[in-house]
Amino acid sequence: MDNISVKWLPENLDTEANGSHNGYNYIAYSFYVVNGGNQTINYWYELDIDDVIKDVDEAIRIMVYKNGKPITYAKKSRTTGKAEIGMVPFKNKTIVFIGTSKRFKPKSRDHYTIVVWIEGNDLECNNELIGGEMKMHMDMKEEHIKRK
Repeated sequence: MDNISVKWLPENLDTEANGSHNGYNYIAYSFYVVNGGNQTINYWYELDIDDVIKDVDEAIRIMVYKNGKPITYAKKSRTTGKAEIGMVPFKNKTIVFIGTSKRFKPKSRDHYTIVVWIEGNDLECNNELIGGEMKMHMDMKEEHIKRK
């Protein structure tokens, strides 16, 4: 992908389609988590960084919609050491974010859309990133709630 601006992303990314619905210079994937059991549970979710080549993560943006509410994550600025304006910083070098859904009742459904792009307006977005790669995966772990 080439770098783009967040302003170029479609406004309906969260409702456009299920599964893969990539666009011009961005990756988008929508899916559901459904409690198909008969017990209320908690579940944890985490987006992990497996590998980065040529420091492309310096300009990567990851927008996560959960049930229609977006949060955008970015690595802290190499120049300032602070969070990018309007972004939530990556948790650390290998974890973008960790979240939880508490008291997830049977037949409940959470809708996620993950969008990834290279932000061209980032100060660290330069020609040195050309040929860079980033590999990520998302884990979800169930936690049963003990009955009293």
